[in-house]
Amino acid sequence: MYQKAITINNVPVDLVILDNFLNKNQKIEAIKYIVEHCNVGLRDAKSFVDNYPENIEPDSNLNFPKKEGVQPEGKKTPAMPT
Repeated sequence: MYQKAITINNVPVDLVILDNFLNKNQKIEAIKYIVEHCNVGLRDAKSFVDNYPENIEPDSNLNFPKKEGVQPEGKKTPAMPT
C-alpha cells in the first residue's frame, strides 16, 4: 500500500497524527501540531490545515517562513556563553 508523505520545511509531517486530530474535529490541535512540529507561524499552519487533504499534493515539500528564535521539535538550542 502506498502512503503519501508531506514535509513542511523539510520536516516530515506525521499524517496519522494530523488525520486523528481532524477526524475528532480538533482543528486547533492540528494547527498547534503543525506550528510546533514544523516551526511555522500560526497563519501558515492554519492555511495548511484548512487546505489539507483536498488541496495538498501527496509527496509535497511545502516551504513556509520559519518562526524566528524557535527550534523545531526535538532540537536543542545551544547554550549561550556568559
